[in-house]
Amino acid sequence: MIILKTDREGVKTSQALKDAGNTTEVAVQQNKALLLNAQGMLVDIENSIKVRENMFSILLGIVPGNRTKQFRPTKNYYRF
Repeated sequence: MIILKTDREGVKTSQALKDAGNTTEVAVQQNKALLLNAQGMLVDIENSIKVRENMFSILLGIVPGNRTKQFRPTKNYYRF
């Protein structure tokens, strides 16, 4: 995911700045917290997708949990 990649790079950048003496440990920890928050949000979004897929399955008369890729968005769906 693009957002997670950016957040990972932010953690590396803030760590490099801290190592060079240009920022504090607080800034590094804040960037790590942002990364963890984004990862947690991604889990919530994926779970929400699964719930909606199951709802669609029920409406279509398909056994929930027997998901195929017919409901899955493409990779580009998550790009912001």
